Amino acid sequence: MAMQGNNRRKFGRLTEGAVIFEPFVNIRVLKMLIVLFAVAGATVGILASIPQGAVSISAAQGLGVIGSIILFSIPFTRRGRTRPRWVRIALWIVSPILLGWSLVGLTLVFAARRLSTLINHFLYYNEAFLGGMILGILLLLIISGELIDSPLR
Repeated sequence: MAMQGNNRRKFGRLTEGAVIFEPFVNIRVLKMLIVLFAVAGATVGILASIPQGAVSISAAQGLGVIGSIILFSIPFTRRGRTRPRWVRIALWIVSPILLGWSLVGLTLVFAARRLSTLINHFLYYNEAFLGGMILGILLLLIISGELIDSPLR
């Protein structure tokens, strides 16, 4: 979409009747879509190589790894730097917990037959414990209104 104006800047100089082209899509949105398609493609590729019985469990664990990376990187973004310090620290705390939850879950799915019963039970209960910690921290951030902007603010 082109706009014409009388005194528009073109390369730092004022010109008469300069045409300025504005993109139809915001560049940030385009970058986010590219990352989303890359992550979705990688997830589909990983899930295609997993046996059928473990696909749903492995999908959750794979999304946990991706979510861990995303939660760890939020404080480094422009909007993340404006968040309060306690929110950034909470995101840094929940990120390795989420990664651990994912790795314990993948271990239970793919190595359960090789583990002893005692170790299997230990990992199973630790997975539930880590999941509870993750949910607690994320619910704290959501209810406080710091993670997701509230329309009431």
